Amino acid sequence: MENAWREAGRQLNVRVVAPYLARSADTPARFIAFLPDFGGQHGMVIDRFGPPDDTKDAFARDTQLYVSRLADSYATFDRKLFIETLNDWGWFAQDRAAPHWYTGRPWS
Repeated sequence: MENAWREAGRQLNVRVVAPYLARSADTPARFIAFLPDFGGQHGMVIDRFGPPDDTKDAFARDTQLYVSRLADSYATFDRKLFIETLNDWGWFAQDRAAPHWYTGRPWS
């Protein structure tokens, strides 16, 4: 999934840090990726769908990051799916123009 998000960064011209290693209260947390321009004013982290993780949840809460837990369908880059997902999450960068494909159209 990390490779798919790195590919999304390249092909869609968005900032992606994958993998993303972080600390919350001196406890390391590893996420699939960090997208500083999507999901909220502080960006968002991506994790694999599964049971809750207290360390990761605490990190996201402490840093005010949006968290999305994704299914295995995101393990391979699919341009249409990733664009629809990023549009749904929303563009929040104040210092950069949104990519040309960005519409901000939500899923529903």
